[in-house]
Amino acid sequence: MTDSLIQEKVTQAQAILNELGIDTWLLFARETSAVMDPMLPVIYGSDLTWQSALFINRSGKHVAIVGNFEAEAAHAVGAYGEVIPYHQSIREPLLQKLREINPQKIAIDYSVNDSHADGLTYGMYQLLLSYLKGSPYINRLGSAELLVSALRGRKTSNEIKRIRKAIKTTEEIYSETFNFLKAGMTEEEIGQFMQSVVDRMGLVTAWQREHCPR
Repeated sequence: MTDSLIQEKVTQAQAILNELGIDTWLLFARETSAVMDPMLPVIYGSDLTWQSALFINRSGKHVAIVGNFEAEAAHAVGAYGEVIPYHQSIREPLLQKLREINPQKIAIDYSVNDSHADGLTYGMYQLLLSYLKGSPYINRLGSAELLVSALRGRKTSNEIKRIRKAIKTTEEIYSETFNFLKAGMTEEEIGQFMQSVVDRMGLVTAWQREHCPR
């Protein structure tokens, strides 16, 4: 997603937090080029390396706690008014920020029903619990499933524009394909033609190329 879309989705997430009566959505991650939380591209847009905490708050004061060398990238996202870089451990800035905002309900990314809301690995969950041990916040954690479902299901005005453009482009590809079709062609020939149109338009396929179209 572009930075403008990320900013829109973060604003949208804030509104959903208010609807659900949740104070804070906390996305806690590390080494996201290896294990990506499905919601990270939606609310941040790039990889994170060090242990990182993204706070989206119903108050509108959104916070990114990231490793020192990732602070500039976090600022560039434009969705987080406060970026807190750290050098050694995220534990203290994480606890300090929680004490400051004092959320009563904290949504984190685990779910037994929705894989898109289940981005917090078990190891990271255990690490988060160890950081919160002895604090009241450990008992305020809950699933972000309803929040994630709403955020993914509701489209911003710019998302709708992009969807409409994608539909129009898809219709053009199918139109060219129908004009290309001749009796006796194989499925493979037709698929290769459609991929050639995609290449000519400078686009990429919606899923893995070898499975698209099907």
